Amino acid sequence: MPDLAALLARMTVRVTSPDGRVRAELRGRRVAVSFASAEAYSGYRDATVLASQVSAVLTSAYAAADRGRRRLVDEHTSLHVEDGPHWDPGRRRLHEEWDALQAVGESSGGRVRVTVVGLREWRVAIVAGTLQRLNAARFLGELDAAVSDARRAYAEALYDLKTAHLGRLGEPRRP
Repeated sequence: MPDLAALLARMTVRVTSPDGRVRAELRGRRVAVSFASAEAYSGYRDATVLASQVSAVLTSAYAAADRGRRRLVDEHTSLHVEDGPHWDPGRRRLHEEWDALQAVGESSGGRVRVTVVGLREWRVAIVAGTLQRLNAARFLGELDAAVSDARRAYAEALYDLKTAHLGRLGEPRRP
């Protein structure tokens, strides 16, 4: 039987934005966003249009990765993941808060801001004038930094949420 952790680490998801000009590849826990062509970035004139395309591609990539993880767990374990509310009220509350958990990341240059909700919904905001000031490579660097910062903030918030609900190993949970 293949090692589930290794299969999950090797899982790769590739998606394209609705307009076909932005791509994302999610491999393991790393996401890389790129443009379909050298002209794709320069074709964007409005930062809000590009932001909506990047938001869509990130949301699609993480949704596809979640489906892939569920499929691998179903195929390689005897675990069954239920899609309904948990029977235990405490766990149900944890899951509800987890689904609503929000984190924000910002690029070092402050030009790109990424908000993630429950690792399901990704919203990207780009400061006006950014497309005229940055070339594609620099923009993608700012985007990568903002996505990484959002993921880091999300992981910290999730740790705090789980600790609040479940406690730490060997310690009682908070009331």
